[in-house]
Amino acid sequence: MSRGQNFRVIGYFCLLLAVTVLAIISCSPNLLAEDSAGSKVFPADAVFNVRSYGAQGNGQTDDTAAIQKAIQENVGKLRILFFPQGTYLVSDTLTWRDADGHWQCWLSLQGENAETTVLRLKDATFTDPNRPRPVLMTANQNPFDAEGGGNQAFGNSICDLTVDVGAANPGAIGIDYLANNKGTMENVIVRSSDPERAGRTGVAMCRPWPGPCFLKNVRVEGFDYGIDAAYSQISITLEHIVLNHQRVCGLRNADNCLAIRDLRSDNKVPAVISRSADSNHDGPAGLTVLVDSKLLGGAPDAVAVENSAHLFIRNVATGGYGAAIRDRGQNIASVASGEYASQLIRGKFGGPALSLNLPVVETPTYWDNDLSHWKSVGQPDGIDDTARIQAALDSGASTVYFPPGRYHIADTLRIRGRVRHLIG
Repeated sequence: MSRGQNFRVIGYFCLLLAVTVLAIISCSPNLLAEDSAGSKVFPADAVFNVRSYGAQGNGQTDDTAAIQKAIQENVGKLRILFFPQGTYLVSDTLTWRDADGHWQCWLSLQGENAETTVLRLKDATFTDPNRPRPVLMTANQNPFDAEGGGNQAFGNSICDLTVDVGAANPGAIGIDYLANNKGTMENVIVRSSDPERAGRTGVAMCRPWPGPCFLKNVRVEGFDYGIDAAYSQISITLEHIVLNHQRVCGLRNADNCLAIRDLRSDNKVPAVISRSADSNHDGPAGLTVLVDSKLLGGAPDAVAVENSAHLFIRNVATGGYGAAIRDRGQNIASVASGEYASQLIRGKFGGPALSLNLPVVETPTYWDNDLSHWKSVGQPDGIDDTARIQAALDSGASTVYFPPGRYHIADTLRIRGRVRHLIG
């Protein structure tokens, strides 16, 4: 089997996997497009508050050094860095580096509320569009990669905050995101406040190797590219994504495997470009699966989805564009059957070459801001924490949380009674 055939087999498998994942994945019905996910509060011993490191969040003080110090002291330690509501002004990239300057992972940034917790780049700071720089940059735990890339970027999450690249920053990237296996960007807004919506990229995932990871309830306003993904490894799942007023493309995928549900784009330019950037084999790499989406506001001389790789579309509405899809140079005005595949869908038993069209049911979410309903399992004792954890689970609390640490378990833990939520 040639390398090109290998890629095609992998592509078919990824298509099946992506459609299956989109049919069962948990997601919130509370979309940032219509409403924020609300405020979240935490017990003091569950998080590390960025204010305790000197960050002011008043929109006037430069908080770069204080936030970077907080990251340095907590990255690599499975911790949550909490940002109370406020505007945190920064003037340089905030990087996932420890106190020795080494790249690390295992850090979550948690805002109080996506609408009111803002990291804002100073105006006229990242001015060179040929050398774009991010406001936030997560990383792999290999300290020797010059750009923080790799496939061990575990536990990198960003939740419930806004990244604003300000004005006169055409070289700004909102978030340069890398996560593997466990990592999410959830309830996040990335925006350009420039009158011309200038900025390079809202969310960039172009270092080796992004995924598996999950983006949920993410809104990007402005920039040349709203979301930009690359590399043929590993995969990225996205749900409830809003892309508005991009200048070149809403979402661009070069070789990665993207499974996307509920993408809402309001753009004159193409909403999605899926292409193969790797020319070292005899077939296209990359797969984009797009379902249950609306791509509106298009210009008559543009297409909603432009593809030169592998593409599957189902239940996608387009508006304003000259064509719904351009697949390898061929314009497709609309999708009569409700779905489109760039290559034939094969089945063992005959019948139409269509997907199963499985329904996607939203998973309910739960958050309780009444901390009297929370119960800590306590600090680990280094010997056996089983009984204390079980006691917390049986305490009548709805939310049981684990302060940072390594817990030793000697028996089965039973989640029962009133417990609705476990938080590490």
